[in-house]
Amino acid sequence: MLGALGSLLRYSISNIESVVLMKAEINWLEKYIYLQIWRFNYSFDCQYDIQEEALDFPIYKMLLQPLIENAILHAFAEVSQGGLILFKAYIMQNGNLCVSIKDNGAGMPADKLTAIQEEIDSNTALNSENIGISNVVSRLRIYYHNDAKLQIKNIPSGGTEAVLIIPRISKSLK
Repeated sequence: MLGALGSLLRYSISNIESVVLMKAEINWLEKYIYLQIWRFNYSFDCQYDIQEEALDFPIYKMLLQPLIENAILHAFAEVSQGGLILFKAYIMQNGNLCVSIKDNGAGMPADKLTAIQEEIDSNTALNSENIGISNVVSRLRIYYHNDAKLQIKNIPSGGTEAVLIIPRISKSLK
């Protein structure tokens, strides 16, 4: 656990504007999720479905962590067991990366979900009330302009899904 924590701290404080391969980001997320599973007394688990080609996709560092953190903190706030995050990543036919983060929590009230999605879709300043999502959207706008998309939706069977579409960039990896 201490090794994972040390690794996370080193990763998070080094150049956040770096572009890394998705496999490096996944490796970091696995450590982060492991610590959170331990922190929340094994009340949830995470399953991964990652297409092999997606592992070599360049992505800005720590772009996915706030979405995972939201799933953990909001979906499983009242859960003592049986929580599940499904993390899926694949390359779309147009060459973009699609990342889906689903949880089996309670979902979001419709009015809150609508307000968050309207904020994401607008080109105005973001509401600091939703810090994690605001962070992701701000970074998407800076790095990818209008070419990246984030959608958050309730799942009819229960839970929430965040879908992130990221275009391929040609910036060199660090």
